[in-house]
Amino acid sequence: MYLVRSVEPEQLSEKDRLRRGLIAHFATPFAQDEMRVEDLRTLCESPFEREMYDELTQRGYWVTTQVRVGQFRIDMVVEGHNDARLAVECDGDKYHGADKWADDMQRQRILERAGCVFWRCFASAFILRRKDMLDDLVKTLAERGIEPIGAEGAPRSVHTEHRVVSSLIEPPVGPDTVMPVEVVEISQSPIPEAPSARTTSARESAPPVDARLHPSTSDGDLFGGKRLIVTSGTSRNANLRFTDYVEYVGPPGKDPRGINEHAVSEGIVRIVAVEGPVIAKRAYDIYLTSCGIKRMGHELMSTMNKALSHAIRQGHVLCEDEAGIGGILCSVVRIKGSTPIRLRTRGPRSFEEIPRSELQVVARYLLERHGFLSGSDDHLRAVLACFDLKRLTTQVGTTLLDLMEGSFPYVDEFLSGMRE
Repeated sequence: MYLVRSVEPEQLSEKDRLRRGLIAHFATPFAQDEMRVEDLRTLCESPFEREMYDELTQRGYWVTTQVRVGQFRIDMVVEGHNDARLAVECDGDKYHGADKWADDMQRQRILERAGCVFWRCFASAFILRRKDMLDDLVKTLAERGIEPIGAEGAPRSVHTEHRVVSSLIEPPVGPDTVMPVEVVEISQSPIPEAPSARTTSARESAPPVDARLHPSTSDGDLFGGKRLIVTSGTSRNANLRFTDYVEYVGPPGKDPRGINEHAVSEGIVRIVAVEGPVIAKRAYDIYLTSCGIKRMGHELMSTMNKALSHAIRQGHVLCEDEAGIGGILCSVVRIKGSTPIRLRTRGPRSFEEIPRSELQVVARYLLERHGFLSGSDDHLRAVLACFDLKRLTTQVGTTLLDLMEGSFPYVDEFLSGMRE
């Protein structure tokens, strides 16, 4: 923005608030930002949130706290010049206890479908590994193209420039005379180039059949000096084979609010027969969406749990608590007699909807065949790449590290069969 003027503020009437205010803004463009920082800080709901807010604003990031998105609210949102945004959630205080975790994850999944990108941090991790957490956050912001824009702590000279142009004592007069101005004030920020749009077909985005490592110096995700190249085909060495994920497209279920649990269980079994092994929560979501129900509250969740428990008691469905958190909602379910692991492309699933045993097979395969350091960033990113996922967030990394410590007999059997 450029402001060109030939008057001083004292030459303007006190009633001319518009022009006086504009000149005052250019003189101290960050005065309102400094008040904004303090006002928004008071909205933080915990000491942890205030610490995170301070760390971001002191680095010059533009942060808004307690952002409402529809019926939901996000702890804070960091914005960049190019309209890129990152939702930052601070977990672990009284507002994000263990009893709220399922609701938080449901809310996040809904907002992610609307285009929101999340970065989460537990208070315990922040206390024990503050620098690591902040480094990961700054790295995530940079990957999103979000840079400090001077809300606080950024060098003022980067954003404002004040120039005075002296007037001529005896300017020449003529038909082509251009009268000089006395003051030129500039307040500007770099304008990023608009990102180019690219449409990716389902076939292009599908993860590959065979994941192998090749040396590479080209651009792309690098893993310890090597690039994970995925190729289709049926090489005799292609032991890690993905089949296409098959979505349930059968008849819609009946509204669970008006029928008994036995009828609901039949609908769940049909979904599990197609998509299993599948996270129970995903099967519930598919069932309810087919009924036109957009949100699963506590009553509906109880109904769905009872219906699935009925199917399990009847011997139609098997259930594995792979996450080790108890309950049935996050368990992996499959039809009795079916294989416990099906290595498939990600399809419509989010990271949270991929069974841990499926992820563990890929993680252990990459360790055995390609020599990654277990649990390293390169290793974790390689696992994600096999499922066409790119963002190694703190939450995703924690989940991958946790699942690699788990032990599933059917994973050992699956890998043993691949070695033979």
